[in-house]
Amino acid sequence: STDEVATDHVLKGLQTFASMCGQLDRTNDRDQFISCICKSALPVNYYANNLSVVQQKESLSKTWSSDSTTSVDKKDDQMNGHSIVMTVKNIQCMRALLNLAHCHGGILGTSWYMTLVTLQHLTILGLKLSSGGTNKTAKANEIPNLVISQSMMADIPVLSTMLSQLFESSKVLDDVSLHHLVDTLCRLSTEDMENATQNK
Repeated sequence: STDEVATDHVLKGLQTFASMCGQLDRTNDRDQFISCICKSALPVNYYANNLSVVQQKESLSKTWSSDSTTSVDKKDDQMNGHSIVMTVKNIQCMRALLNLAHCHGGILGTSWYMTLVTLQHLTILGLKLSSGGTNKTAKANEIPNLVISQSMMADIPVLSTMLSQLFESSKVLDDVSLHHLVDTLCRLSTEDMENATQNK
């Protein structure tokens, strides 16, 4: 549709601006462009409940860290009674985010964090992206209010393949960029272990 084409053009523009800002070391501007894609990749009502960003002097990555932990701990309470609708635009934005990370991973720096947190929230929603190019979805009684059409479900294996390619392409990153990626993975792993311990 015309709307989808227009969305693709906007997303390509955001990716280009993010890449340019990264190359020019305009990290705050880069993070804002990437944050826009990340927010748009998640259902709007889910984002409003779980990832609302308050303008603070704190760094963007710290804000995402706090929001991520809140979402994992309180997802059942906040989803209860509210339909969470995954739209075509959400899928388009997720594809754009994966493409940005795959093609421009060398300029992401600390914004790897918000990128991988967004992927993590899709898993929380019940869309299980796997690195093998396949997909799993949550059982009906796990996320009862998640709404996604069958036509969009066909896009999930494509996203899974892109995710697999993303980590495969990390072998071409320079030492600094690879450090940012590994540091982010370690940080997310630590947060997940802490959450698991607190929820026992």
